[in-house]
Amino acid sequence: MKALLILLSLLLLISIRVHSQPKIKTRGSLELGYEDRLIRFTDNTGTSYGSSWLNKREFADIHLNASYKKLSIYTNVKTYFECEKFYRYDPLQVEYWVGLTYEIGRIEFCGEHMCSHSITKDFFHEAHNKFSAKINLWGD
Repeated sequence: MKALLILLSLLLLISIRVHSQPKIKTRGSLELGYEDRLIRFTDNTGTSYGSSWLNKREFADIHLNASYKKLSIYTNVKTYFECEKFYRYDPLQVEYWVGLTYEIGRIEFCGEHMCSHSITKDFFHEAHNKFSAKINLWGD
């Protein structure tokens, strides 16, 4: 969480300085929608488990990105809501993404962390750390 706050502060500073340094590009977006998500897994005995408490949920997704030449840093915060009435939305789950990419020619190196935390009494936690190299086959 502390790292996310530092990253958000850095992105804010970069966006403030964008007028004095036009080489730094910033982007931000807000996505609102509905997602039908099912979480299911099978243990080593073959027994399947699943949770549908995140399916058929409304969500809000905030994405921020700053890039300089071949280096890009991004963060994403996605919140799932439960709609009790058309004017009342209670948050259920929050996903935090933070990542860094660097391009060398057609190869893009990426480091990313995602963690998802429950806000309600129903506990669900998910996380990943990803390191990858992607080869762009064609296009800009």
